[in-house]
Amino acid sequence: MSVQAQASYNPTLTNYAQGYLQDRASALAQFVAPLIPVVGSTGKYKKFDDKNSFQTYDTSRAIGGKARRIEYLTTDPSYNCQPQALEIAIDQAERKAAGANIAQLEENKLQTLLSATILSHEVKVVSIMKKLAATANVGNWSSPDVDPINELDAQFEAIATDTGMLAGAIVFGLSAWRKFRSHAKVIKRMPGAALIGVTESQAATMMLNPAVQIRVAVLSQDTAKLGAAAAKQLVVGDDVFIFIRTPNPTTYDPGWMKNFTDGDSSVMGVREYVTEDQTNTVLRCDWSEDIQIVGTLAGRRITLS
Repeated sequence: MSVQAQASYNPTLTNYAQGYLQDRASALAQFVAPLIPVVGSTGKYKKFDDKNSFQTYDTSRAIGGKARRIEYLTTDPSYNCQPQALEIAIDQAERKAAGANIAQLEENKLQTLLSATILSHEVKVVSIMKKLAATANVGNWSSPDVDPINELDAQFEAIATDTGMLAGAIVFGLSAWRKFRSHAKVIKRMPGAALIGVTESQAATMMLNPAVQIRVAVLSQDTAKLGAAAAKQLVVGDDVFIFIRTPNPTTYDPGWMKNFTDGDSSVMGVREYVTEDQTNTVLRCDWSEDIQIVGTLAGRRITLS
């Protein structure tokens, strides 16, 4: 049996990891694709991919008659939560140098591991977000004649027409946000904005849904190979995503994206083991996930030109 297979569960570090990640629940990935705990690694979920998915029902029932039943189709897809893992080593020399502060050393190492886990997950979610095709003939926000607010409102209206629901979330890439808040037609709508700038809350009040939640994605990724000169770029950049996001997501609500997991947290546990040469103690995070776009009509994408 490998030393990895013999890794022991560490409840103290697991609790620390879950608390650390909970404090970062407002991260982009959780905002777009909320965590959906499920029973078992596989199962069915409802796909909202056509207008029939958002149909209304005649709920009238005759005395003694049967109720109308909402049925799920045999063609509804399945989630399949795949195991994930990432680990970090603590050299025995580091442990010796830490002395009585070994617990602090372990927490610092775990923070580094969790930060890498979060970044990797964020990039994965964005890559799935970008599978959504951009809406044609919009996004030329470099033109003074284009009104970004009108273009965003048109996407709200398109989602509402398809689904009967008003989108409640927007993600701006950092580059897109810079162009949006500096656009003359946006500034004109907000007296004094030319002096103080447009905030997220102020931008929301200008839109078709003034209660919309706005997030600005500042995620950056180094795309160069290990050892090569850094080649960093913004992961979201010039994209804007408008989508339905429900406050209490389940396997059956029509939110745009979800992250299914067969645990009750984004990290199921922290385990540790000692390498065969006894030189390193390794901390390992385990979790499962299946990230899906579940409501193809519930999201729109604008790519700026």
